[in-house]
Amino acid sequence: MDESVLRLPGRKHYCKTCGVDSLKFDHHCAWIRRCVAAGNHFFFVVFLVETVVIQFSHAIYSALYLYVVIAEL
Repeated sequence: MDESVLRLPGRKHYCKTCGVDSLKFDHHCAWIRRCVAAGNHFFFVVFLVETVVIQFSHAIYSALYLYVVIAEL
């Protein structure tokens, strides 16, 4: 077999930012400073859901605080 021809898995890609090959590469995320790929895709989705929940809860608490402050005036 010719060693110059290697069979790579279907979705293996090279990240220019990290300099590594990743299986099922999605993108390089600046927020987590890593490539989102097969090994951490689930954790990236959990990170996104947590971020949305935290932002939504902060918005609700801020709105309630403003409502109380305005009601006291």
